[in-house]
Amino acid sequence: MRIPVNSGPPDSRASALSTAPPSCPVPLISNHILGVFVFKWWQYISWYPLTTGLNGWVVDTLCLLSVSHCGLTDLELLQLLDILGYKNHYKVTTSHWAAFRLATKQWIQEKPNGRLHFCHQSLRQAVEHKLLGIITPVRESSPYSFQNPVNCKKTNLHRILTQFFQGQSSFWRAYAELPWNLKMSGNWEELCNFLTNPKTLTIISQTTKPTFWIKLHLIHYWNVLAEAGRDTTGAYLNMVKKMITYKTYKIKERHTWTGIT
Repeated sequence: MRIPVNSGPPDSRASALSTAPPSCPVPLISNHILGVFVFKWWQYISWYPLTTGLNGWVVDTLCLLSVSHCGLTDLELLQLLDILGYKNHYKVTTSHWAAFRLATKQWIQEKPNGRLHFCHQSLRQAVEHKLLGIITPVRESSPYSFQNPVNCKKTNLHRILTQFFQGQSSFWRAYAELPWNLKMSGNWEELCNFLTNPKTLTIISQTTKPTFWIKLHLIHYWNVLAEAGRDTTGAYLNMVKKMITYKTYKIKERHTWTGIT
């Protein structure tokens, strides 16, 4: 028996679930959310049987948001759910998604850049503890947390996000998520390849006023590689050689096109 997702207008069902108790004590709010609100979101919007426990696309959506570095857009989440296997009969439709967004509007909000994020730390903590099954918060996790079997679900989602953002056409969107997920899944080789890619250094170096965030994370990821035992000095020298070759190629390419025209 599957939970009916079309029994009653989605808007009316979602609005009934979107009101949070204003007087709930902070120390108890995580358990309250998981015990009441997350369960209701899952029960009314998802379609998995009660006997399977807390599973399904609502739970996966919350977990994806939890392990992402800077939040995810509506479109990115729907594409990721498709990758996770929610297709055909189990495809998350626009009406399902609209109901989910309405039901969670007080807990999950959209930033000006279009990315969704948890607006209450208590919900993030509840998702990490109850749904991901981890003890240490994602933001405080060691780069070696992937070695702990307890973190297998989190690590798997980091790997899925890695594959997803490796195909991202926007450099800055990839820069926000890809190295973070490579680090958290322990993929040092690919992290090194990303940082030493001539295009990465070219785009960053050509940025007129790199923000503190950009510089801080660049230094952080190099330090992570050093701590992981990677030869960062050799990698940097190889990157410089690649840069010289890359710039030479681009100059020749421009010269060739100029000659043709």
